[in-house]
Amino acid sequence: LKLSPFSSVLTLSVMEDKSPNQYDYVVVGGGIFGSTTTYFLSKRGFKVLLLERFDFLHSRGSSHGKSRIIRSLYPTDDYTSYCQESIKLWKEIEKEGGTKFLQKTCGLDFAKENQGALTALERVAKRFNMAHRVMTAQEINEKFPPMNLSDEYKGVFTEEAYLLNPIKVLATLHSLAKKNGAVLKDKVEVTNIAWLPGKDSYRLTTSKGDHFETAKLVLTCGPWTKEVLSKNFDINIDLDIQNIPVPYWKSSDATSVKNFPFILNHDYPNIYAIPNLEYPGLLKFTVHEGPSCEINRPFVPSMIYVEKVLKPFLRNHMKSVEAENPTYVEICTYSLSVDRHFVIDKLPNHPNILVGFAGSGHAFKMAPLIGQVLSSFDDHELADEFKTKFSIERNGIIKDSGRPVARL
Repeated sequence: LKLSPFSSVLTLSVMEDKSPNQYDYVVVGGGIFGSTTTYFLSKRGFKVLLLERFDFLHSRGSSHGKSRIIRSLYPTDDYTSYCQESIKLWKEIEKEGGTKFLQKTCGLDFAKENQGALTALERVAKRFNMAHRVMTAQEINEKFPPMNLSDEYKGVFTEEAYLLNPIKVLATLHSLAKKNGAVLKDKVEVTNIAWLPGKDSYRLTTSKGDHFETAKLVLTCGPWTKEVLSKNFDINIDLDIQNIPVPYWKSSDATSVKNFPFILNHDYPNIYAIPNLEYPGLLKFTVHEGPSCEINRPFVPSMIYVEKVLKPFLRNHMKSVEAENPTYVEICTYSLSVDRHFVIDKLPNHPNILVGFAGSGHAFKMAPLIGQVLSSFDDHELADEFKTKFSIERNGIIKDSGRPVARL
């Protein structure tokens, strides 16, 4: 082995007698971005391998649990169109898999201070001809009795939204990918990525001592992306990793999925709730923000925002919910870019490596579209738009590096 002139990527000067397993694509990271990408690559007929360092249903990242909100409306045209297209793709995947992981519901966005967001939502809803209604606090409280908003609040109600079961989604995507010929391996950490200049391909070494060779590589490593890019490519990125508590609170049937919408407060920090669905009598009510943390840490929930934000809001603005202490608290690990947008791009100076990370709390809503784009990055109709909007080279993503990145 010797160091390549291409930064810290290892070059293999002599191949071992036993050739590694060869694939058209290797996807590293089996969360929602990696799983949708693997599914779409396999559907296109590529020989693809998906590698996940933990088990496929682990809870250290942000692709676990039993519920996610799938919004049909955002305050911007682009994200709204991505959500609309993703809903279509989710339904197609559901049908192809012969399973059910979507549940239709309705949504309520509201705010007291950030009513500019509500104005934007209303404007976008009109442009997309979406059924919606602008509501006063009194109208909200009357329509949804558990709500107890003061007069300063306003809201935008939308008739179409969905709740999604992440565990069923991952299982469906993995099953379909396998049927298409994909190979999926979990509990396998990639410890080294080496460039093979004579073969125009990459060789991956794993914690189990296995080697895999691929012409094209997709890195969808979530909060572990910092570690992977720094170690293998000397690329240092600014990725804020946050410990998000996900508490469940005792509640009456008034907040069940048949009686209550998903709710999202656009004031800072954003608060949202998913109606009683996963656990009977428990409302999933949490905050879209958490303290920054290290990825290699004890996986215990931080309760700072629970005490400072959630409990006061529940006491003042929600009825039929016991606000003293949550019954159960899960953890979600967010990975956020500086501007809170995705990074979907080719790795600088490595045209055969794609990256998809910084879900920034939006990942599941648009994951099938992102996976589709990553699987056909050079010819997808949204490729140019994504390359610009979600570029890894936009301001605030890559930090100054100590030496040049590989130029192939």
